[in-house]
Amino acid sequence: MRKFSIIFLSVFLLLQFAVWGQDDFDAAAVLEYYDDEYEIQIFDSDGFQVDEIYYGMELLSGDTIKTNGSYAELRLDPNGSIIKLAPDTDFTVETLQDNTHDVNAFALLKGKIRTVAAQENGSNKYSIRTPSAVCGVRGTDFGLEAILGSRDAAAVLKGSIEFININTGKSLTLTEGMAADVFAEVFAPFKLPPDQLQQMFQEMDFVQLDPSSVPGQTAEKPPAAEEEEKEEPEIEEEEVLTEEPAETAAQEVPEIPPEDRKNLLEPVFNFLADKVGMEIGTFNANGETYAKAIVQPTITIGKFSMGLYLPIIYRQNLFDRNDWYAPKGNNEWSFGTDHKGEGAGPIIKDVIADTALKIKYIAWGEQRDPFFFKLGNINNVTVGHGIIMYRYANDFDFPVVRRVGINAGFDFSAVGIEAVVNDLAEPEIFGGRLYFRPVPDRFPFAFGIAAIADINPAGNIAVDPESEEDPVTYGDPVFINTSVDIDFPIIEKDLLSIILFGDVGGMLPYFRKDYDEYITSGLALDTLYSGSGDSFRLRNYGVQAGLMGNVAAADWRLEYLYYNGTFRPSYFNAGYDRMRGQYVMDLAAYFENPDAAEYLTQTMGIYGSLGFSIKEAFRFEGGYLWPWNVSPFSLSDDDFFHLKLALNPGVIPVVGLGASIAYERTKFIPTLLKRGEGASLSPFDANTVLRGELIYPAAPILDVVLLVITSAAYDENGALISDPDNPFMPKVRTSVSFETRIHF
Repeated sequence: MRKFSIIFLSVFLLLQFAVWGQDDFDAAAVLEYYDDEYEIQIFDSDGFQVDEIYYGMELLSGDTIKTNGSYAELRLDPNGSIIKLAPDTDFTVETLQDNTHDVNAFALLKGKIRTVAAQENGSNKYSIRTPSAVCGVRGTDFGLEAILGSRDAAAVLKGSIEFININTGKSLTLTEGMAADVFAEVFAPFKLPPDQLQQMFQEMDFVQLDPSSVPGQTAEKPPAAEEEEKEEPEIEEEEVLTEEPAETAAQEVPEIPPEDRKNLLEPVFNFLADKVGMEIGTFNANGETYAKAIVQPTITIGKFSMGLYLPIIYRQNLFDRNDWYAPKGNNEWSFGTDHKGEGAGPIIKDVIADTALKIKYIAWGEQRDPFFFKLGNINNVTVGHGIIMYRYANDFDFPVVRRVGINAGFDFSAVGIEAVVNDLAEPEIFGGRLYFRPVPDRFPFAFGIAAIADINPAGNIAVDPESEEDPVTYGDPVFINTSVDIDFPIIEKDLLSIILFGDVGGMLPYFRKDYDEYITSGLALDTLYSGSGDSFRLRNYGVQAGLMGNVAAADWRLEYLYYNGTFRPSYFNAGYDRMRGQYVMDLAAYFENPDAAEYLTQTMGIYGSLGFSIKEAFRFEGGYLWPWNVSPFSLSDDDFFHLKLALNPGVIPVVGLGASIAYERTKFIPTLLKRGEGASLSPFDANTVLRGELIYPAAPILDVVLLVITSAAYDENGALISDPDNPFMPKVRTSVSFETRIHF
């Protein structure tokens, strides 16, 4: 009897543990597969990013997974449902069905997913929320795609779902082969062609997980399901496009709770806030003050982004088109109508130019991506490691001077190319870099060759507007800067990268004309060397070597520089467009006396930079080049400083002010100390690029902005005007203005 009692007690305790385990289990979404752990971010319920990502890790209620350039696959445990996430998807696990929750609830903020949902005795319940819809699910294989403001769609491969438009409360039942989109002209189900349906779901095939292993999902449909299908009348495609299924039509539209009615227009305002901006204010051009009203729509989808620039800029009369600002004398709203009678050529050219001026930028990706490009306002452009082009910008005098440039690159693993053009309408500065990786699969080492040319630097020689004489072109040169480089990524991931690099570059001019007795037309090869035999030596070249990379969201760079003669590291930089005319005169002075002491001086330097962001509230970028002359040692005047600070509105409590400043300058310390060449310079002359903003949020949709900008002075034909105090430098104006920015 005692033995029986012990056995009975043991069985009783085991049953209790079994019941307790079933009533108090922990549910999780298990990360079973991903392409690249560095292309995935996971955040816990408190918003903190998870440092380590691995196969089999568990996502709990409140966790969010963001796929950037990687697919990912999740399995619900113990439920058995599986979910596939496409790249560029934000997906949140809101609740998981357990002893405290009776539904598996998720949120698809953007991107695309495929879900194969388990069904056991009808006990599993699912809800997936998108920005504009709610999807109710039972034992179904279906897909969802959300693109903010333009697409919120569902498609069913097997089973059925309830798809509810939360803006109107209208509910649809989607069955096998059916689809619907909240943003369609009519929110109604439609039947997808079989080939389109098959292709859609093939793109989201599971790699690690097997849909047939999901509980309730079999290769063959259950007999009951087959009988139900036989009883259901076949739905013709034309009827589906115009009518709801009988089951859907019979459903009552659920009443929207009063507290949710105020949110019906929220997607509209969110779209306008993200996609449309407007500026009203003034700016200075050619010594005159213009009023402006500018609409700037923007679109961002994953790595793709586009911004338009639709301006009306006028002196006094908004309704007089002759009073509108015309960049370089071009009426940008004429679209060829001001060239009637001149033939098709000028009309087509003007239509293309006027259309291009409405594009502020079109962009995809960033440098060192497999493919990247930016069209329009290009800034912060670096070719290779930057010895000949570093942080170049074609828009620092925007909108006084507007250019449509392009910066693009392709990386095919074994070979890659980068290219840049300053202005597609009038290309004058262009070039690129070609690089090779001999054994890309085993050794990431690469070597490259680059060349950047300026075919018309003399066209930007500052002119005296009161002089009737043509400016001297000093042989009308073409600047050709070339370099060779090595690139060795020690590690290159999104969260951490360390890249070792080294570059050698030089400047080789080509003269179109003879000038005086010391400049001869043709390619001036002797710029790069002098003497022969034992006296042979290189001249006018530079060397740089160092490390660059990032730690999480912080970018850094540290390098050593050596150069001599007329060569300047980072020759094409942010201020180059203003200074290129001065460089022509400097080159002419070199050829007049190439053995002068200033051209024989050897210069070394150390350059370091750092940039980082604190969430979306604050941005810092800064860098400094500290140069010195060798033999004998002395501090060089050719230093370089850049700083960018940005504080978003609303970060500071109560006041809510926002501010930003971008400042770049050569000869920075000498000008501050009034030393050497800086003794006669101003902190805001042609060596400076400055843009500052102080933003006051006067109303929820309106900001008042104080702008401080330095811009070079141009005449009506786009030529730089010389500084009366220094005729070899362009005149620079510092303007202060107010503008009103309207947003939603």
